[in-house]
Amino acid sequence: MRPNRPSPALVLASLALTRWREELVAGFLFRLETRDGEPAEPPTLSAAVPDWPIGSRICLGRRTLCVVDRRDEDADQPPVLVVEEA
Repeated sequence: MRPNRPSPALVLASLALTRWREELVAGFLFRLETRDGEPAEPPTLSAAVPDWPIGSRICLGRRTLCVVDRRDEDADQPPVLVVEEA
């Protein structure tokens, strides 16, 4: 009697789905700063949304931040969202 093992095709499909989910969850990274240039709390945001226009609200559980400016001056660094408490 043969033990119950998944077929090789099923294993490959499962690995491909896992890789796809990991890429999907990766998202976009932003640095968060206050108006005076200090790191906000939290200092970074990873989100599925690639664009946070001015006026957008970022809900963080009990707190909400409002985007008041954007900077993307350094191609080697994630863009900066300038935020304040909403």
